[in-house]
Amino acid sequence: MDSAPIAPLRASYKEEIKKRHETAVVGAVLEHKETREPMGECRLWMFSQKNREAEVSMCLAPEWQNRGFGAEVLRFLVRYAFEGLGVHRVSLSVFEGNGRARRMYEKVGFIEEGRSRKSNWVDGHWEDLIMMGMLESEWGSWRSSAN
Repeated sequence: MDSAPIAPLRASYKEEIKKRHETAVVGAVLEHKETREPMGECRLWMFSQKNREAEVSMCLAPEWQNRGFGAEVLRFLVRYAFEGLGVHRVSLSVFEGNGRARRMYEKVGFIEEGRSRKSNWVDGHWEDLIMMGMLESEWGSWRSSAN
């Protein structure tokens, strides 16, 4: 057999996504300002109230990637988390093979904090899930240097 096995999707996957949007502080479908075309979606939710930690996620359709839109959305979400919600840290995760997203997250100020090794099956191989984060103090420093 030449093809690699395909990992099945959990039956509860759609329910998990629905629950994430229902519990999000910000959950939005992204559309282009001028054309009103759907571009993707984003979420910001409180990961830990006690520790003042929020988590962000976003997904852009391929035709909207690498054009600055992702960084604009991420900066908005991070700014809202720190300035609007008063969180201490914001975290996200990204698949190892998504180099463009990783570079954009780093450009916005996220730092790699850890990995879940070989936890994602994609295109016939395993890859790591990378956890990234930004602290309130790092946001303040980054924001000051960006102005």
